Amino acid sequence: MEYTKAVGTKFHPDGSLRYFPGNTIVSHTEGIEPLHSQLIWVQERYNELSFASRKLAFLPPSSFHMTFFELLCDQVRTPEYWSSKLPLDAPLEETDRFFAEVLKDFEFPDQIHMFVYDLNLTTLRLCPVTLEHEALLRAKRDELAELTGIRQPNHNRYRFHITLCYNIIKLTEEEKAEFEEFRMRMLPEVRRRIGTFTLGRPEYVVFSDMGEFRADLVRAR
Repeated sequence: MEYTKAVGTKFHPDGSLRYFPGNTIVSHTEGIEPLHSQLIWVQERYNELSFASRKLAFLPPSSFHMTFFELLCDQVRTPEYWSSKLPLDAPLEETDRFFAEVLKDFEFPDQIHMFVYDLNLTTLRLCPVTLEHEALLRAKRDELAELTGIRQPNHNRYRFHITLCYNIIKLTEEEKAEFEEFRMRMLPEVRRRIGTFTLGRPEYVVFSDMGEFRADLVRAR
């Protein structure tokens, strides 16, 4: 049995949430129907995989979101994943205040239009509905990189997604084949059920772990 990199960072070995605080920019799915209900349905199908209870850690549906732009994680303090406008040893609370200030007047898109183009072991992979819309979203991400001082190594190739679960123990070859059969069978149905959908304006949020992302969250260890 070999644990993945999610264990010891975001999760404990038993799949429970680990303290992993930070800040980010997301569009929530809760309250957006039928999208949110369909995401719960997809997560339930993932939970039927033979290895799910042992090797996947499922997120609460209330946490479902699409990350628009990643900010900082307290436990990831390397220059390529940190803000050039903040010292590497800046307290997390200081980074929270900094981003709240610089983002307060930022013009986020009021709506984000997406469709599901693929599934992987933990996420629904998303794509903007048109090339023009993708260009707009990418331009906004470029503006955010300049404003926040954060340009992660995958900035230009970043894939939009909604995370349903995390893989905590690496799969066997047989389990990988099971998931691939699942993906091929499920993808057309997921696309049919979800179709094209619209998310609301991205929001600056903070988090203590992967279970809750809120603008007014009070972190607790």
